[in-house]
Amino acid sequence: MKRFLTAWAVLSALAAPHPAPSGADEPPRRHSVLEMTKALEKYSKDANPEMRILAVQMMGEVGGAAASKTLRKLFRKEKDNSVRRAILVQLAGVLPDGKGTLYFFCQAARRDPDPETRFIALNEASLLPRPGDRGTRELRLTAYKIMKNGEGGANRVLAAVILRELGEEGREISKLVLDGLSSPAAETRRRAASVLDPVEGQDELLKVARAARDAELDIRANLCLRLGKIRDKATVPVLKILLEDPDLGVRRDAQAALASFENNP
Repeated sequence: MKRFLTAWAVLSALAAPHPAPSGADEPPRRHSVLEMTKALEKYSKDANPEMRILAVQMMGEVGGAAASKTLRKLFRKEKDNSVRRAILVQLAGVLPDGKGTLYFFCQAARRDPDPETRFIALNEASLLPRPGDRGTRELRLTAYKIMKNGEGGANRVLAAVILRELGEEGREISKLVLDGLSSPAAETRRRAASVLDPVEGQDELLKVARAARDAELDIRANLCLRLGKIRDKATVPVLKILLEDPDLGVRRDAQAALASFENNP
């Protein structure tokens, strides 16, 4: 605890104006972002992972884009999974949009030894603007590699959702997108609901029906809009569930979706 308080004290001292010499007319000088980042970097070598996490969080908050070079260096050297994840989260907030950032996150998504870190990296890569066809190809290649290499469930599901968003099709992708409806990550469920394909069989229909009762409003709303778009008659029972949704907007969308079946038999 003492070291944590010391780190905060260092940050506060650096962020505060530095008094000018007695009698001088110059205004108080603030330490530069580089000076603050350098001062915090020594805490990134602390034996306690929680102290290292605190250090990188401070770097991201205080240093912003100027701290990105140091954070990337620390990410390459860090062995602790939890600290690497903390660094990645900070980098997501400070790295500029562009090809280099996309490739950095795609590489981390493919190569990092920790599945949770790879998940964060893949998710961040998919949310970045993609500079031209090369950026889209890089993301597609990364998602395909993750989906095909026997990766753990959450990462394969997210990869499939991304591929479907990119316009890729296939039975394996469709089945994994369905699995995305029950992902622990609400953002994955939200995205999966927006790219569903027509269902095959009772088991798949039950997965969609469970999503219709998701606690997150956005997920139920996305599901309703998607079912109205694909007009899969097998999902009519799900739309009837959504007709009873507590949200008025979802109920209206469910009604419109059901009407589309009548207008397009």
